[in-house]
Amino acid sequence: MISPIKTERLILRPLQLGDAPAVAALWREPAVARMVCSIPLPQAPIAAEGWILLDQARRHLKRDFVLGFIHPERGLIGVGGAHVRGPGVEIGYSIHPEHWGFGFATEAVGAVTRFAAGLHCGPVQATVFTDNPASRRVLEKLGFAPVGEPYPLFSLGRSGSSTAV
Repeated sequence: MISPIKTERLILRPLQLGDAPAVAALWREPAVARMVCSIPLPQAPIAAEGWILLDQARRHLKRDFVLGFIHPERGLIGVGGAHVRGPGVEIGYSIHPEHWGFGFATEAVGAVTRFAAGLHCGPVQATVFTDNPASRRVLEKLGFAPVGEPYPLFSLGRSGSSTAV
């Protein structure tokens, strides 16, 4: 079990079934779903419950570490994680649009990146769609740099491929 991670303004902790309504609200946002590969639109609320239950069932494998980004007054504002993939760890994240522009993404993703590095499973990597400059800026602030050439990547929220790097 992952212990909660505290940042200046947030607590990052494993998701609980009670988080499902907030996760579903996050994923129903087209601006969020379009920037993540695995979120279909429209998003049924029960899908968030199923996803959380699957995450809970897989935690013992210690390959996927999914965390809710909790603000003391705002509640769950986003979700992120570190995923062991071959020789490395891929991070991913999303923040509800109501909470964009406050620096929460940089704060939360910085904590996820440090957690991922602490797994000692190889380099920490992230993928971003080329039409998501805000996410790219977050990653650049945290020291990430593009590696390789842009390539097509499928997104359920887009119902097709787009370019990622």
